[in-house]
Amino acid sequence: MLYGSVFGPEHAVKSIDRAKESFLQEWDYVNADSQTQLYDDIAIVQPMVRVHLSKCKALSFKKEDVFEWFYKSAERMQKREEDEFRDVVKRVHSVVIQSPFSFSSNQADKLLSWIQIKPFPVCSHSDVFKDLYNPHYRFVFPLCIS
Repeated sequence: MLYGSVFGPEHAVKSIDRAKESFLQEWDYVNADSQTQLYDDIAIVQPMVRVHLSKCKALSFKKEDVFEWFYKSAERMQKREEDEFRDVVKRVHSVVIQSPFSFSSNQADKLLSWIQIKPFPVCSHSDVFKDLYNPHYRFVFPLCIS
């Protein structure tokens, strides 16, 4: 979520046709889930929410509208630099060693080191994350929701 809060959906749109095709395939795959919350507020650097597709389907949102929110958000995305992301990660490091997270300083150092050696931009979740979480959402600027 740190990456999404800084870079938003911009990295997921190489072309509108490919983005729409991928979105529609995922939309058709996802089951409606009324128990899921509609969105998570992940704003750190700018207003940003993670909209859950399963809840959108449960609320009978039109898939074309949800895609438009996502695509407009990607278009509006200001180009962010890797250094900005690294700065956010460093701020998070100082927070996670405090309550309620209570990571050890060593654990937080390992996390920071791991993030700093990863290539950018991150374009997809790891297979382990996909297996555990099965994510189906899109990053959206709240102002793009109409």
